[in-house]
Amino acid sequence: DLRVLLFGGGRCACQVMDIYRDDPERKAVAILDDNRSLWGKTVYGVPIVGGQDRLESLYCEKLFDKALCSISSSIPARTQFRKRCEELGIPMANAIDRTAKISADVKLGTGNVLCAFCHIGTSTVIGDNNFFSAYNSFDHHSGLGSDISTGPGCIASGIVKIGDRVRMGTGVFIEPYLEIGDGVQIASGAVIVRSVPAEHAVKIKVSRVVLRPIAQYGQEFSGQV
Repeated sequence: DLRVLLFGGGRCACQVMDIYRDDPERKAVAILDDNRSLWGKTVYGVPIVGGQDRLESLYCEKLFDKALCSISSSIPARTQFRKRCEELGIPMANAIDRTAKISADVKLGTGNVLCAFCHIGTSTVIGDNNFFSAYNSFDHHSGLGSDISTGPGCIASGIVKIGDRVRMGTGVFIEPYLEIGDGVQIASGAVIVRSVPAEHAVKIKVSRVVLRPIAQYGQEFSGQV
């Protein structure tokens, strides 16, 4: 088995661990986290053995083969960990859920997490150290950079280019032929119909939502306000 060390002992570590449960070739053997309050605890039986400062020594002691960042909420943390692994010559592992559909000619880098029911279309090229949540789809002939993190249900049409360090919320839709620049942040529910330049944020205006007890309208309440 390929022994994988994870960085990040939070909820995303549970997601990665769940993927590895169905992977006969890879298993997580230890977790690093800079939050001291987590040291000595376990995630699905895998121990959190200290902070990131132990990365080099554990690798030199040959206690793991590859590393993987199990943090999705912080692009800077993901980027910093990947660069640290590069400096130390530590290879990175992928974690790909068994339900993911990856076309045969896709070029996929290392350090990527593909959660349940992800789809990668034909002739798509993906970089390194990305975290794709469940039900993501990037269609044919697209190009994605590195250090990207997404929420569930992000859908891109074909021939889309997404740069490095892009952060997407939940339920983002991208029209074909568009380019999302480096460092872009996209709010949940956004529908992207034109290219977004680097280091810009996409926000949406949420319609006013009214919450009222159903009993106030009786059993025939139709949802209309």
